[in-house]
Parts: sequence; structure tokens; C-alpha cells
Amino acid sequence: MKKSINGLFHKVQHLLLMASATLPAAVWLVLQLCPDRIACLPVFPAACVLLGFFGLLLPGRWRIPLGVGGTVLLAVLALWLLPVEQNFALLLLPAGYGVLLFLMLPVSGWARQQEPAPQWAAVGIGTHLLLQLTVGAAERSGSALYQPAEPLRIGSFLLFLLLALLSFNRANLGKAAQDRVQIPRQMRRRNAVLTIALMALALLVAALPAIGETLSRLWDMLWKAIASAAAFLASLLSGADGGSGGDGGEMTATLPVGETAEPGLFQLILEKVLGIIAIVALAVLLGWIGWRLWKVLRRLLGLLWQKLSRYGNAAAKDYEDEVTDTRNDGEYRSTTLMKRLRTQWTRADESRMTPAQRVRYRYLRLRNRHSDWLPAHTARETLPQEAAHLYERARYGGQSLSDAEAEQFRDETRRL
Repeated sequence: MKKSINGLFHKVQHLLLMASATLPAAVWLVLQLCPDRIACLPVFPAACVLLGFFGLLLPGRWRIPLGVGGTVLLAVLALWLLPVEQNFALLLLPAGYGVLLFLMLPVSGWARQQEPAPQWAAVGIGTHLLLQLTVGAAERSGSALYQPAEPLRIGSFLLFLLLALLSFNRANLGKAAQDRVQIPRQMRRRNAVLTIALMALALLVAALPAIGETLSRLWDMLWKAIASAAAFLASLLSGADGGSGGDGGEMTATLPVGETAEPGLFQLILEKVLGIIAIVALAVLLGWIGWRLWKVLRRLLGLLWQKLSRYGNAAAKDYEDEVTDTRNDGEYRSTTLMKRLRTQWTRADESRMTPAQRVRYRYLRLRNRHSDWLPAHTARETLPQEAAHLYERARYGGQSLSDAEAEQFRDETRRL
């Protein structure tokens, strides 16, 4: 059940990828024909994706009727939401999404590991790039035609970028496993989280100027709010103090129309006090957020330190010569002439080996020397009886051999 839900979730991502890849063309069409109806545009891709989702759930024989009925429904929506009677070219919008719906229907029969063709990514990049160039040209000419569609355009691009990156990530994992090995769920999730995190980091770097401008605006709004609160409190306190006097209200009425009274000393002091309180509260809030972030960062740094420690241990580990690694005795396969010659003519320092290691090392050299020995041949089929017995004791028996036994093995195999 969980696998089927996971596969359905991936196929919904495919539908959203197709819809977000083609949305810029619909944005351009609507803005050219009826820009005042741009708010109605998201109804069409949403309806197309919803119909495609129903196609994922229906049996195969019902998908073609669903496509026909869905195209008719999209046309009805166009007649209802758009001024088609004034410009029949608006029928291109439901027609295009009808074609897209028919392209979505085969997704239901895809295998779980199948991803959209790379052409969809090319279409999305091309349409978004062309729309961006068109928007830039319009802004340079002083036109605000594309301004109402800015949130829709940016949102669709971010959605397309995220879905395309996740699709490429899954496709690369499948190619790495040659589509024959099931990728562990933890590895898939880790790769997906890493992809999203890298995209978020790139967006954060790209949005730094806008973030700085927003923070500056928030800072100005904070001080304006503090000044307004101080003026309000000062008016309340001055009204309460001057309510008993007979001419407090008359003095305020004598101010010329359109002029405001200068803030008094009490209001200025109150404004400074409120500003200090707001700054202290903001500092406390930022300190608490920084402390929480530091706890998370310290945990991540701990994990990173463990990874670096493992890497350091692996990097500082001494190299072990290939011929002394006897885990694959008798399984050498000569791939190229240079590798075979290098293996045959390279000798290890036998004085640093134990007698059992010398026996296994010499047997490995015999295997490399005899190309007529097949990988399936065992030591009993290729060595004299006593030498084969010594080799089996060295490799399988877990017994330590003496120097005399190692020399005996060498003498018995010298003529081979």
C-alpha cells in the first residue's frame, strides 16, 4: 500500500511538472488577448492536473473518454471565464490544455521508476526563458502589461525548477543502480532533502538584495509604529491631565487647519522609552532564535565532524598492496595486458608477511602466471596434493603455518 501511494505521489509530481513547464505560454496568450482576466488563468492548469489525477485512478479503458470529456470541460470553462465571443483566439487556451491532458494520460501506465522525458525540462526552460525575456523587454519600454502576472510567473518557475531537480535526482539514482537494485528509502529521502536544501540556498543567495530591502522596510515600519504608539499614549495622558482645565480643548482648536502640533518633550521621551523596549524585546527574540539555530547547527557540525573524522582516518590509512590483499585468492581476472604484466612483475616484500600470507601470496602469483587456470578451478585441481593441503590450511583453516611449511609450499610449487 505504501509503495502504491509513493508511486502515485511521484506521478502527481510528473503532472505538475508538465503543467508548470507549459504555463508561461498560457500566461503570454492571456496577457496578449485579455489581460484583465489573468486572475482566471490558474483555473485551467489546476483543472488539467485534477483531470490527470483522476486518470491515474481510473482503469485504462476510461482514460480516453476522460480526455475527451476533460477537453469539453476546459472549453466550457473558457466560455464561462473568458470573453471568447469577443476574441475567438482565446479558444487556443482550452485547446492547448486539452492536448496537455492527453499527454498526461499515459503517465498512469508508467513504471514507478520512469521519469518524464528530458524534453519536458527543455520545454519548461525554453518557455520560462522566453517569457522572462519578454517581460524584460516590456519593462524597459515602460510597459506594465506583465506586472499582474508576476506572482504566477515566479511561482510556476519555482515549482517547475523544484520538480525538475527532483526528477533528475531520481533518474540519476536509477541509472546509478542500473534500474535493477532497489534504492534504499533513506538514501532517496536524503538525496531529495539535499536537492531541496541546495535549491533553497541558491534562492536565498539570489534573494539577498530583496531580503535586505524588506528588512529595511520592516525597520522603518517598526519605528513608525513606535512613534504612533508614543503619540497615542501621550495624547491620552495629556487629555487626562488637561480634562480638568477650562481651556485645554480651546488651545487645540486654535491650531491652523492642515498643521500638526510639534511633539512635546513627554512624547519624545515616551517614544525613546518605547523604542528601547522594542529593541530589547527584538534582541531577546533574535537571541532566542539564534540559540535555537545554534543548537541545530551544533548538531549538524557534530555530524559533519564525524564524517570528517572518518574521512581523515580513511585518508591516513596506509596503502595495502593489491597482491597482499588475499580476500580474493584465485579470483584474479586479467583484463588488459598491462595490468597482467604489472601484476606478474610486481613483487611484494615477503619478509613482512606471515608464513600463511606468503603461501597465499605465492598461490596468487601462480594464478596470475597460468592463464590456462580457469576461475572455477580450485587449489586441489591445480596444485600438488601436499601444497593444496597447505594452502587450504592457510586460507580456510584459520591455522598458523610455520616457516618450514611455507618453504615446503614454495618448493613443491616451484616447477609449476
